[in-house]
Amino acid sequence: MVIRVSDIIQQQRQFFATGKTKDVDFRIEQLKNLKSAIASNESRIVDAVNADLNKPEYEAYFEIATIADINYAIKNVKSWAKPKKVPASIDQFPASARIYPETFGRCFNHRALELPISANDITFGRGDRRRQLRHPQTF
Repeated sequence: MVIRVSDIIQQQRQFFATGKTKDVDFRIEQLKNLKSAIASNESRIVDAVNADLNKPEYEAYFEIATIADINYAIKNVKSWAKPKKVPASIDQFPASARIYPETFGRCFNHRALELPISANDITFGRGDRRRQLRHPQTF
């Protein structure tokens, strides 16, 4: 059976259209699942980095630094999703204004497949702004 990328993208778009990804608790759960998958496959990742890039084992553990990025997102996703108070224009007095961050529903990470995990950017949507996490030292 051949799996086409276009079919996967279509399935992901259909899932996003259900609105389930708007729930912050769902997002946190998915991040925890990703963190768990990386942690449970740590030895396989280290072996792959060693085989592909010929790096020693201790150096390969730096490639698993992505977990720090995931922890950062788990810690901050609730504040990223909270409505932000912004000033209303004078002609709208006495109104108040808020910006409600929304997920975009798509993220395109174009990269070579043989790159280690930490060499790839992880992008977490934050309303109209995005924070690109590269290395845990950049926080």
